[in-house]
Amino acid sequence: MHFLGVGGAGMSSLFRLSRYFGIRATGTDSARGEYFDSLVSDGEEVECMAGGAPFLPQGTELLVYSLAIDEMDATLSAARE
Repeated sequence: MHFLGVGGAGMSSLFRLSRYFGIRATGTDSARGEYFDSLVSDGEEVECMAGGAPFLPQGTELLVYSLAIDEMDATLSAARE
């Protein structure tokens, strides 16, 4: 499972919940912030990916994203393909 926009309040909470239940999850966001930095300090597998290159970790079976993600986002477009 990969979380796109993992640095938001809702997405970071869903990420933590999935990890609590033992789901292998990764996440990216285009900017660092309080929630993102909290995940990093807890040792979670998240990255800040500013720029337009798509990023889906190998083996991703499910992409989770919020309405805050632009429909033309490169990662979202790549996942749809």
